[in-house]
Amino acid sequence: MPPQAGKSGSNVWKIIGVIVGIVVVLCVVLSIGAYLVVQRATGVAQNALGTAGAGFSDGTFATISAGVQTAVVGSNLDSLATPATDATAEPAAKRTPKPSGGTGAATTLYSDNFDDAQSSDFTAKNNDSAEYKFVDGTYRITVTKPKLLTWAMMKGDYGDAAITVDVNIDGPSVSAAGLIFHYKDDKNFYIYSVDGEGRYELDVYKNDKPITLLDWTVSSAIKPIGERNTLRVETSGDTIRLYANDTLLDEVSDSTVANGKAALVVNTFDEANVTATFDNLVVRDVK
Repeated sequence: MPPQAGKSGSNVWKIIGVIVGIVVVLCVVLSIGAYLVVQRATGVAQNALGTAGAGFSDGTFATISAGVQTAVVGSNLDSLATPATDATAEPAAKRTPKPSGGTGAATTLYSDNFDDAQSSDFTAKNNDSAEYKFVDGTYRITVTKPKLLTWAMMKGDYGDAAITVDVNIDGPSVSAAGLIFHYKDDKNFYIYSVDGEGRYELDVYKNDKPITLLDWTVSSAIKPIGERNTLRVETSGDTIRLYANDTLLDEVSDSTVANGKAALVVNTFDEANVTATFDNLVVRDVK
């Protein structure tokens, strides 16, 4: 007898079982692959974040911040501070003239009438640009070079004070003489000058740069060259008053230099050989 044929139904189920098995295996393989891919991507992302974190913490941004701070301090603030030392940028002083009156002086702090060279704090001397000497009860300064500022220092430091001196200029009319006050050093001081053309001026030197507080101004109170003028400068706080022959010339407010020494000064311009004679120097306290 021929063998009995198998049932077709039983073979179908076997085939289906094989297919299902293959699909399961593929799913497992795909799942494992996806897992590995995700893990790999996660590791890369973590490494990238770690590198970025190191970039934030290794000082790079701190350096940039320091650079910005340096720029602010070293550039902006310095540029703002520059006009304070720039003579051309200094604002004009406040001018508030008042009627002349008393000096408001009290105690005499210093005086010298130059009658006795031996007891005077000033000295007679010569150098290559000027001569300082006592002549007939006066103190005479002769400047032999053009464009030169020459002074003789007096004794003592003064704050609020009235400094008075008689001065006579012999020489070119464009030459000047007067008083230095609140002298800290040769780079910081005020200078009050009158010239032979009946003009006056007030300057302040700040860090060796001249700043004009009152530009050359003509006044009928100032006598011409060859005649004696009595000059007085009064300082009280920030207020500076300039007098000539007991007439108030001008008043300004400035606080560049608070106090210091005082001196007799001669200023030559384009012409040399200027002589200025000083007498009756008095410094009084101002209440």
